[in-house]
Amino acid sequence: MMRGKVIFFCGSMYSFLMVGTLSGQVFLQLERKFEVKAYKYGVGDILHFQATTQSGDWQRREIEQVFPAEKYIVFTDGYVPLDEIYKVQIENKPARMAGYMFTAFGAGWVLFGGIAHVATPNNFGTRDAVIGGLSLGLGSLLTHVISKKVFTIGPRARLRIVDTRFPIPGTFLP
Repeated sequence: MMRGKVIFFCGSMYSFLMVGTLSGQVFLQLERKFEVKAYKYGVGDILHFQATTQSGDWQRREIEQVFPAEKYIVFTDGYVPLDEIYKVQIENKPARMAGYMFTAFGAGWVLFGGIAHVATPNNFGTRDAVIGGLSLGLGSLLTHVISKKVFTIGPRARLRIVDTRFPIPGTFLP
């Protein structure tokens, strides 16, 4: 009975002391008009974007810190104001992985069909070439076109900083 009280007391003290160190999160949120799903980027996530100051070049950077008051995003090699980001690219990972699988299947089909044609009297006909070529084409299409979605920041899409931290009286939140 005493052991249970000691464990309860230690757990209560631990949770009481941790309240001051626990906080919410600060993250970027990409919202689209008339859609419930929002894309969230936190510290450590990689953001693929175009900024007005970089003459339209796509940048892929890891988020180090987000400052909600100043509306700045700090990356490992610099910072970008939130207002300068005008395009964000989202990757569809299942489509990209399926594209890699189709490409590998098509390359293997053509390679092993060619080896079988050279080594044995088997024919590597048009049917085999069509299967391999279509698989390579479908894999390339999935990997390079379908797996990427670009959002232009404007009236239909919005990029904002969300701060879910609760300020503790007497402390300063960066």
